[in-house]
Amino acid sequence: MRFNKLFQFIYNFQYSLLLNFKMTDFTTKVISIFREYRIDQTKQSEAIQQILEDESTTDEVLKEFIHTQPKIVNRMLHLLSSNENTIKLSINFAKLIPDDIEHYPLMSLKVNIYAKTKQTHRLAVEIVRKMPNKTKRLYMPIFQGYLKWKPIIAFPFLYQFRHWFPLEYNDIRPFIETSNAGTYFEIDYSKLFEILQLYNIRLKGTFYTNSENAEVFTTLSGNVEGMSRVTVSSRQISEIRTLFNKKNFSKGKTSHAKYNFEKFLKEQNIDGIKYDMFVDGNNILHYHDRRVNMNGFQRLKNAYDRLVRMGYNPLIIIHRRHRDNLTKFAKTKGHIERMLDTIDIYYTPYGINDDIFFMWGGFVTPGSYIVSNDKFRDHIFRTQTQSKKTKQTHKKGGGKTHIKKQQKSLKKQQLHTQMDDELHLKRYFDQSMVTYNFSTRTDITFIFPPPISRCTQFNHVDSKWYIPTLDKDGTDKNQWYII
Repeated sequence: MRFNKLFQFIYNFQYSLLLNFKMTDFTTKVISIFREYRIDQTKQSEAIQQILEDESTTDEVLKEFIHTQPKIVNRMLHLLSSNENTIKLSINFAKLIPDDIEHYPLMSLKVNIYAKTKQTHRLAVEIVRKMPNKTKRLYMPIFQGYLKWKPIIAFPFLYQFRHWFPLEYNDIRPFIETSNAGTYFEIDYSKLFEILQLYNIRLKGTFYTNSENAEVFTTLSGNVEGMSRVTVSSRQISEIRTLFNKKNFSKGKTSHAKYNFEKFLKEQNIDGIKYDMFVDGNNILHYHDRRVNMNGFQRLKNAYDRLVRMGYNPLIIIHRRHRDNLTKFAKTKGHIERMLDTIDIYYTPYGINDDIFFMWGGFVTPGSYIVSNDKFRDHIFRTQTQSKKTKQTHKKGGGKTHIKKQQKSLKKQQLHTQMDDELHLKRYFDQSMVTYNFSTRTDITFIFPPPISRCTQFNHVDSKWYIPTLDKDGTDKNQWYII
């Protein structure tokens, strides 16, 4: 009896899978192509082209396939659209995808395919205008099309979505490195400089501009009248702190560790010690040898003593394992322990990244610095390139799903997004990050933030734009364009 019930359950389960996947003959053929030519994308593309051009593959068959197998369709279109010889075929296939389909990756790919030819570029524009999502994945293919076929529209189009998602040097490169860019693209340079300023983009190599008064200064030393250090407001730091706390201290173990750290800082403050330098001790320990040894602890001691002589109250933050594993330094263990006893150190707990503690110390202590040579790529808030999912409503009787545009949510996304917090965090690092180098294995020099921020600024005194630039190899030699 039990065996019959088990057999019936398995049968019903398999049947339900068949109903859900709707394995038609066409679907079976496509899947067999991907299985047969697992690695060879050229043969995959050729075989897919063959079955699409087969007389038995009608529009009705393809429409049903799109409805039931959107992920496989996405894969097929990626293959076809990446080959110049099958672009037209991919366009004809994409035209069968309904504009109201509830599959964002597929609609995004449809836009990308339409944007590849001058004849269908307009269709891509029309689709994007109707979509509530404002993502780089949608807009950049259209932008690339304008660069090729309607250059005078390209820059106004780019400027239009400057606040929707982050822009990089490569996005504005045509307007920088084209010899007649100003005339060819009809660029409003004040707006271009605004984009450079917004995303702290540094130019690389030659900058072609219509201005005959453009200058290149090798360096700007000290203070320059009208130039400033771009700072982050207390409100912006509060927003950064909120998101950083959510990302790094939201779980029980990390939340308790943050509580202990803040309690330690408050207790020291009561005793009259207010730390104003939070030092990435692990970074210094591994500076030369990439491993912990006697020289590393000596560097740590020298860094601490040097900051104290400069008038600061530094707190060295290192992981607890560096204290617990001193037994491996049999000959120098006692000497290391005596050095550590003369340093203000906070030992971070096991299982938690020690970086988040000295960063948090900087966030909660106004006017303080953090000391590290780390780039903090793991801690910069990553921009969410896809917007929040749109809510869906179903009309009774109609049987169709309608995507309701969330204007309020979209406006909030434009005004305050993780992208904004990423920019604020980068600016916080620019104003609060102290780096260092060692002239010998233990002799340290600290490099404080410059009095003039290395970002595009408009100088209201001489009414000129100051734009930082890098060498072609990415080296920063403190060169500026002044326009």
